[in-house]
Amino acid sequence: MNYLFLPITTSTNEIARQLIQQQRATHGYVIRTDFQEKGRGRQGNSWESIAGENLLISLIVKPKFIHPSEQFIINQLVSTTLYDFVQQKIGSNDIFIKWPNDIYVGNKKIAGILIEHILMGEEIIFSIIGIGMNINQTTFNEAQNPISLRQITQQTYNVEIIAQQLSEQLFKTFDNWNKDQAAILKKSYTQSLYNYNKKQRFLVNDKEITATILGVTDEGLLRLLVSNDIEMHFELNSIKYLI
Repeated sequence: MNYLFLPITTSTNEIARQLIQQQRATHGYVIRTDFQEKGRGRQGNSWESIAGENLLISLIVKPKFIHPSEQFIINQLVSTTLYDFVQQKIGSNDIFIKWPNDIYVGNKKIAGILIEHILMGEEIIFSIIGIGMNINQTTFNEAQNPISLRQITQQTYNVEIIAQQLSEQLFKTFDNWNKDQAAILKKSYTQSLYNYNKKQRFLVNDKEITATILGVTDEGLLRLLVSNDIEMHFELNSIKYLI
């Protein structure tokens, strides 16, 4: 495992992309920082983090046996691994994956994931897995519904050790992956979804709807049972949870 620590940087995902462009990247590369000047989440959202108190890392992986059309498998691998990691730390079953890849404890967000792929033809050359996880921070200004490990367990953590532990667990997940596990992985991901098989409020085209979460398609679209028992599928940018 190659490890790069930068006290401050623009964003770890951006550094990962630069390493790939410079042909310096290898499977198993980890970039960690104490503070991101341009840290972001999905859909361009920012990630609030006090310097040095939280986990801010990007991992570079070379996925095995995963075609670009199957790239949601990577999302499921990362989400379920992070789900398991948080569960190990807090010893609770009140943990969920909020589609597509936020990690919640109860109704509060503890971690977010931003995955980017470098493609060449019909192959994923590298995937960049950016993870932000609240570790020791206890006060938040802008973030919605945040919670940290410290708030849950009343313990203070060594962020460096957390980074190493999680990185090792994630690389092990990818190194051990094979296609025969796809159905089991999807089932595990689905059953861990926030409000799975329950009614949930959403905002679609500025209109509030209530629908039952059925799971996801192989492409990663959210499957919902709406009124009149009609199943509909939604892309990330077309729907918003109302919590």
